[in-house]
Amino acid sequence: MRMWELATRASPTLSLRNAAMPFMEGVHDVVGHHVQLGVLDGDEALFLERLTAPGAIVNYTRIAGRLPLHASSSGLVLLAHGPAGRALPSQLEELHGPG
Repeated sequence: MRMWELATRASPTLSLRNAAMPFMEGVHDVVGHHVQLGVLDGDEALFLERLTAPGAIVNYTRIAGRLPLHASSSGLVLLAHGPAGRALPSQLEELHGPG
C-alpha cells in the first residue's frame, strides 16, 4: 500500500487530473452523463478519470483502462483533433469496408 501511495504522489497524470477536475465537474453538472478524461497513448485512449451519472447509458471505460481510439468517444475526439493524417486505416477499413 505504501508503494502505491508513493507512486500516486509522483504521477504526472495526477496534476493533469487535478487541473481537469473542475472542468469535468462543470460538464458533468450540465450534461448529466458520464464524463471522462482520456489521453492519447499510441493507438489507444488511456483513461485517467471518470465521473459517472446514475441512469446514464452503459460506459465500459475504467480509470487506468485503455480502449482503441476508434472504439470510444474520447478516442474519436483525440483522432479528430490530433495531427492531420492520424486516422487508423486498418480500423477504418474494418468499420466501413475497403475504399
